[in-house]
Amino acid sequence: MGIWDAGGKRAKHRFGGTRLPWALGLAVSAILVAPSCGQGSDSGSSDTSITGPRVDGPGEVVATIEVDWAPHQAVASDDEVWLAGSTDVHRIDPATDEVTDSIDMHGLTEGVALTQGAVWVSLLGGSSIPSGSLVQIDPATKAVVDTIDLGDGFEPAGVAADDETLWVNGYLLTAAQMIHVDVPTRRARLIGFGVTALGGVAATSDAVWATTESGVARIDPATDDVTATVEIEGLLTGVAVTRRAVWVTNQTDRTIVRIDPATNRIVTTIDLGVRANAVAAAGGAVWVTNLDNGVVTRIDEATNEIADTVDAAPGAERLRGVAATRSAVWAFHEDAVIHIDPGET
Repeated sequence: MGIWDAGGKRAKHRFGGTRLPWALGLAVSAILVAPSCGQGSDSGSSDTSITGPRVDGPGEVVATIEVDWAPHQAVASDDEVWLAGSTDVHRIDPATDEVTDSIDMHGLTEGVALTQGAVWVSLLGGSSIPSGSLVQIDPATKAVVDTIDLGDGFEPAGVAADDETLWVNGYLLTAAQMIHVDVPTRRARLIGFGVTALGGVAATSDAVWATTESGVARIDPATDDVTATVEIEGLLTGVAVTRRAVWVTNQTDRTIVRIDPATNRIVTTIDLGVRANAVAAAGGAVWVTNLDNGVVTRIDEATNEIADTVDAAPGAERLRGVAATRSAVWAFHEDAVIHIDPGET
């Protein structure tokens, strides 16, 4: 299945434009994609002594899993954690903290997402699988069962999922684009934004939220139309969605912003004191990583206050991303995946 332009001809473009990096996690009722590190992420001076507000809370590190495949995106459920790293996708068993499976995708893995009975991996390029593909893996057999061609010239990045729908961020020529994939029919639709950069994306059954260079765009999944834009200045990276809020990290001013999805307005801005990067939300808690140290910050969604800071990777210069469920939080950098017990949230 490819992507077609309005005239019925397949679009053929070369990659261009500005790319934002990615990380990925699971939020309440939504899978999210959030930028990690790369072009633009390390702008400005990096001071590893900056730790931001420190709060003692119940969160603690359960295990540190050393890896040699530089994970850059992750998605988690109560039963399994999947991470994209280099040309492989890896599975961790939360019960044992062991890497149980590593699947060679024969290409550069970008995003990873979960739907019922399937793991989805977006590939930037591959030897046996076409570049610009979305690959379906059976989590029971660990076998590739399907490949969806996202179109000539499309360079995928992050992927988010909700029920039977997938949303793939990427680039076509100089413009940032998103592809909406209906899983049952395998139909794919290209959504243009008129922007040059897309960051994080989070999806629910009611709305899809994506960060751009000018703010946060809200998309109606029924029509694929941008129905609202929340203007925010700065380098917006991660986004997570819960039933009550949309959370967006801003690296430029070292904050996280809460948006009310009922009004599409900013409710509050929380100063973190560090270059906020990836974000995940579950069980009434919002978890944020940063590019200045190995600390994960927990925000209480009920109070909009920092409730805990967990030094997940002492001495680390940054954490690439985070994924969360009610029972576990998974942060990672180039050399390790860290399992955090969220405690009572």
